[in-house]
Amino acid sequence: MDWFTSDWHLAHKNTLKFSNRPYNTVEEMDAGIINHALSTLKRGDNLFYLGDLTFSQEVAEDVLYRIKKKKVNIFWILGNHDMKLNFKGLEKYCNEITLGKVIKREKTKIHLSHFPHMCWDNSFRNSFHLYGHVHISSPEYEELEKRMTGKSLNVNLEFHNMKMWSLHEIFDYMSNRPDNWDKKIFVESKGENV
Repeated sequence: MDWFTSDWHLAHKNTLKFSNRPYNTVEEMDAGIINHALSTLKRGDNLFYLGDLTFSQEVAEDVLYRIKKKKVNIFWILGNHDMKLNFKGLEKYCNEITLGKVIKREKTKIHLSHFPHMCWDNSFRNSFHLYGHVHISSPEYEELEKRMTGKSLNVNLEFHNMKMWSLHEIFDYMSNRPDNWDKKIFVESKGENV
């Protein structure tokens, strides 16, 4: 099973204040997020983590160790908050640490990054784009939602009841989304059926 999530911001007190998360303390938030992940992930699952895990090296090592111990494959796409960490000590827990990644599932390309993009690999062919970075209470959220039409989805757990997204949920969500904005332009310019 594939799972997608971002922006846990473990051990980050300001996230409670700025993101209106349903927790009273940072300790309660961390426990809630980690316990959900550990109870959901199963041996052999793939976790695609799209950035902003924590500022704390110790917390990053602990949570990655606990997830890896369950024999879960971890693919970490780095976010801006992750850049303060020493990845040399964390690589052993991850299958891959990158700035972006493209995977293919059910004949569909899925572009993974921490930041939202207006176009991405094969967006003109209705490929998917999963991202994070923007929070429920971010000042740019409302404007971004107007612009991010088509097959794109913010997998920040704040937008999914503090839970990770399964691949099945992603495909269900995308089936109700309009075509990507550049698909029509591509078809008209090339005279092709995409």
